[in-house]
Amino acid sequence: MDSEFNKRYWFLSTIFLLLCLLLIPLGNFNDWISPTIHTGFYSLNNIDPGDDTGYYAYLRSGLIDGDFDFVNELNYAHRETFMPTGYVFNNWQIGQSVLFFPFFLVGHIIALILNASGLEISTDGYSIPYYMSTAIASHAYLFIALLQLNKIVRRITTEQIALLVTVSIWLCSPLIYFSFIRDRMAHTTEFFMAVMFISLWLKVRESERPIDHAFLGALLGLFCMVRIINISFFALYFFDQIFLKKPFAYNDNKPLLKAFLNRSFWMVLFFLLALSPQLFMWQKLNGVPLPLRHFEMAGAGLTSLFTPEIFKSLFNVFFSLQWGILFSFPIFIFSVMGLYADKQFNSIRPGIVAYLGALVFIISIYPESSDSYGERHFISSIPLLAIGLAGILNWASHTKTRTIEFMTYSFIGICFLIQYSMMVQYKIIIHHNDPEFAFKAIIYTPKLLFDHTQTLLRSSNWFRLLTLNHEETWNFKDFLFMAVFPLVQAGVLFFICFLFQRISTLKEKQKTNFNPKYCLTVIGSTTILLIFLITVLTPAKNQKEIELRHHYADLLKHAKLYQHENQPDQALNYFVKASSQKLPSLTPYLQMGLIHQSSNNLAESNKNFQKVLDFDPNHQTALINLGDNFNVLGDFENAEKHLKVATRSQSPMAETFDALGQVYAKQNQLTDSEKMFKTAIALKPDYAKGYLNLSILYTQIGEKQKAIHHLEETVRLGLTDQTVINLLRLYGLSLNKIDS
Repeated sequence: MDSEFNKRYWFLSTIFLLLCLLLIPLGNFNDWISPTIHTGFYSLNNIDPGDDTGYYAYLRSGLIDGDFDFVNELNYAHRETFMPTGYVFNNWQIGQSVLFFPFFLVGHIIALILNASGLEISTDGYSIPYYMSTAIASHAYLFIALLQLNKIVRRITTEQIALLVTVSIWLCSPLIYFSFIRDRMAHTTEFFMAVMFISLWLKVRESERPIDHAFLGALLGLFCMVRIINISFFALYFFDQIFLKKPFAYNDNKPLLKAFLNRSFWMVLFFLLALSPQLFMWQKLNGVPLPLRHFEMAGAGLTSLFTPEIFKSLFNVFFSLQWGILFSFPIFIFSVMGLYADKQFNSIRPGIVAYLGALVFIISIYPESSDSYGERHFISSIPLLAIGLAGILNWASHTKTRTIEFMTYSFIGICFLIQYSMMVQYKIIIHHNDPEFAFKAIIYTPKLLFDHTQTLLRSSNWFRLLTLNHEETWNFKDFLFMAVFPLVQAGVLFFICFLFQRISTLKEKQKTNFNPKYCLTVIGSTTILLIFLITVLTPAKNQKEIELRHHYADLLKHAKLYQHENQPDQALNYFVKASSQKLPSLTPYLQMGLIHQSSNNLAESNKNFQKVLDFDPNHQTALINLGDNFNVLGDFENAEKHLKVATRSQSPMAETFDALGQVYAKQNQLTDSEKMFKTAIALKPDYAKGYLNLSILYTQIGEKQKAIHHLEETVRLGLTDQTVINLLRLYGLSLNKIDS
């Protein structure tokens, strides 16, 4: 038993670590990493301004600022959306932050130590120790969930099939993308909570004791505090109880009905108690104890409930060429079929099918745009799909023909290939919002495998960076990303394996079961502590402060309206008034800098851009425009300094390298200039200005053929300004000749 345990757990940890090194984009943290290597936007050392920052803001603001006021959160898309309470809108849940907190605290302590040692590491929650610690937190909860899922599946099948199911259902689902590429979304912790909830449900579903069902309700409350969509698990619970206990099956069945209602009451009560900190948080921030955005979107979706649109939505869930599960998540359908392939699932099947139906319904009425990868709302169903997949593999292994078994395993392999192919093409080869994304990714797969194999090493992962030529000695950042992070990741995985094995061994020896009273006490204490912290860190704002913030928002609204109507003077007036409100916000200064730049008032423009950088030293737009201004002013040293910082930004822009190339050209550093212009068109192949600047450069150094070639590309891309016309005349060319 111990030998088998060791083999499967260490095998899982090895697979996990290899995939971690293969898939995590480490970013472009140093100059030796070409900006064309880091693709797909996301990386280990960055938090996306959308959902990711919505979750992360609770952690950073709570620990670093000592409040839940997100007005000063860098890169948070909603930091200027003020609610009637005066607080900044946040629609996301606090559950992930609670789970991440121990890791984030360790990251904060490490940042303090490194900063005290003289290293340039900030302690504001926006530096590498914080980003690495939260990434490792995400991976740790995911790995624990995989180990626990393996235990669940092991009860219904063989050791080998259980291991295959655990790895396959993970790698063939959208979860693999959120495991490593965008790992600060809540999907790994959601998966962790789903596995824990399903484990407990299988253990207590037949219990008559109300306390067991109260514990199940409390766990579901914590689960929904990670992602509220998982309220759909109520369908699993109630349908399962109805089919299992049959409280409505007979006319005179009062004892069974009374027991069912009693269990349901305690389940729902403790669900609400466990969820109460989240409801309280929404009340403090938004003025209502509800996720406003979710309710607004669901309300909009419900208006289509009795129209043909609902059938279109249902059809798209399964058959859309963009993210329909038939194309993007085919193992889902295969696994659901498996629930009917094994008789041992007869008892649990009604509840599972009811839950899946409820989830499909919620997704169908929720009109969310496809700005993220895959049908991610199905991630919480993966533990149940694993049970179904085990069922179909059990059936295949007992068939008399090897052909069926071979076809079954081949289909799983195809599902993995499809998922991996979509993942490496997402935001790199195919636009993320392409209406036929999944279909196009599948069609392109053969070409990916045989003609573009380099793309299979997605973005700036560890293996790809390791193969790059890097003759210089590693600096601190190189050592941190390329050595410390993999070693710490491996250490965490192996520690979890050891801990898991130790706990399982103790349980077997002592034959002890979980104590629901103890678990409820822990959950209750956590709930009280969270409510206390929310009360302390989110005090009610006075009326004057609320009015000031809403006045600021109105000023910005008027300023942007005048900008849209091309009335810069009026817009500038309102931005100046907004900046006088003294809120920790960079928007007025950024816009004032752009307006002054457009009117060639570069001194004022630079003052405002510098104020933006005082607030956010890595603000890409401010860095680029400040560099451009210094270039025009002839201050090439400052221009180069700011543009170089901009090139290390999360999403490298062609315009940045083009601007830096112009700075080098003016200093007669033509080799460096050529390199920058080439990088610009490599990042953006249809960047006409980059081709034009290369043509000018080659004209300057006397390389006529190269100059003409890039000039022709400029014209083909539609740029025909006076500079182009002059170059055409120089080489005796005409627009008509090139067009033909």
